[in-house]
Amino acid sequence: MIHMELETCLEAKCRAFVPALTAAVKTSVGAWHKNVMPRHFKRGASGRYGYQKRNEKYLKYKNKRKPGRPDLVYSGYSKKILSMPMRVTASKGIVRGAFASNKKTRHFYMIPSGHPNKPAELKTLTDGEVAKMSQAVKEMTIARVDAVKTKRRIK
Repeated sequence: MIHMELETCLEAKCRAFVPALTAAVKTSVGAWHKNVMPRHFKRGASGRYGYQKRNEKYLKYKNKRKPGRPDLVYSGYSKKILSMPMRVTASKGIVRGAFASNKKTRHFYMIPSGHPNKPAELKTLTDGEVAKMSQAVKEMTIARVDAVKTKRRIK
């Protein structure tokens, strides 16, 4: 006896949703690192992303030694390390980005009390960037789920 089971389109699409969403977010994180993150190291980034006010004493010190540098750039070392390729991984629906370099950005991630939280400033997005990324994730997810075909199983 042959037993044929038809899988409904909805069941197949439901099963494909989480992997499709994960892949879309993974792509979006890679695009953020390549296109959005470098904007944080440019002039005007403090106004665009709402960085914390820097200490006047520090600003005088920095402008004396490194004039014209944006808020997140003093020597350029952190920018160089953070701009290196990023490894984006996904596991159990959680997407993480990790820098491929083993070099530490100690001055970037060392946050004494009263100092600006530079990692949080780096990850800040404008409302427009959030909307663009959300739309891109939505479109990629829909495209991947819509590409799923129903399967026929014969037992």
